Amino acid sequence: MIVETTANHSINDVAFIPSKTDVINVETLQECKYEPKKVTFINKFGVLQDMMFFKKSVEKMNVNKESYKSNILNSSNGYSRSNHVYRDFNVVGKESVTLSSGFLSEEYNEVFKQMMLSEKVWVTNITDNGEQVLPINVKTGDITYKTSLNDKLVQYTIEFDNSFNAINDIR
Repeated sequence: MIVETTANHSINDVAFIPSKTDVINVETLQECKYEPKKVTFINKFGVLQDMMFFKKSVEKMNVNKESYKSNILNSSNGYSRSNHVYRDFNVVGKESVTLSSGFLSEEYNEVFKQMMLSEKVWVTNITDNGEQVLPINVKTGDITYKTSLNDKLVQYTIEFDNSFNAINDIR
């Protein structure tokens, strides 16, 4: 993409400068193989700060439930083989996502520290209807700070839990 800027001046200007065109070449990199995710958190200054995760992301769901053995006999002591003998109740599903950052400079260690210490974190998903901002909690409990001297490339993988259940059970 080429961006051109033109400065036009008239003879009535105090200092006459001839028309000049500057050409700036802008190279757009298409590096994102995965859909980028924007994680927003409150940093140590109390300001919302964005962090882009544009490498591999993995979504998971953990389901907890209780079950009991039910009575399937009807009033005439018959039963249907299609009735459930073992029934589930109190089913709760919790979704989580594991996000990987791209390769960053080691100055981002402080940003990851502030994100992990933040009490409020959100992820922005891009959907067909626009952007969807969801509350999440940082699940990863420990982090080893990486340096270019020890690790060559600095990249982090952080796991987040959705701050709500898959089945809406707000109380």
